[in-house]
Amino acid sequence: MSLKTLLEHRKEKNHRMRIYVENAYTLYDSFFDEPYSYNETEAIEALGIESELVQELLEDFAVQLIQSNVILHKQLHFLHDEQLYTKELDFTPFRDIIHKNLGVARNLRIKDCVTLLNQLMIETDLESIDALLKVLESCALKISPHRAYEALQLINKVT
Repeated sequence: MSLKTLLEHRKEKNHRMRIYVENAYTLYDSFFDEPYSYNETEAIEALGIESELVQELLEDFAVQLIQSNVILHKQLHFLHDEQLYTKELDFTPFRDIIHKNLGVARNLRIKDCVTLLNQLMIETDLESIDALLKVLESCALKISPHRAYEALQLINKVT
């Protein structure tokens, strides 16, 4: 493959990523009433760690959110199926995953993510949960656009 072809391929990939992230930010902005900007100083002071470590933890958390979102969508599909056969749904496995992510978001002081995950903990309407999961993905992209997008690409290749 020539250098020109490689550069064109990379340019196209960057363009797709930019569009995807822009759409995620639009969804994010439509969910939250006020703009939010993460303040890593709160996490540094609370956890007593260096800025570089906070950045690494944020990147890892963005990937974790993407991975969790895949599992949560599968759980949501299971809940939809369960709804056909019973009136009482078991949200326990779903909420266990949410709770784990909520702990990390609280520790890292990611307030918008905490708000969203708290809403997912109490929501029982499956359509609303589906919409909230889409916003959760946009939160991951907002935390670390490049790492979250890479995780999405990897998951899409595997599935």
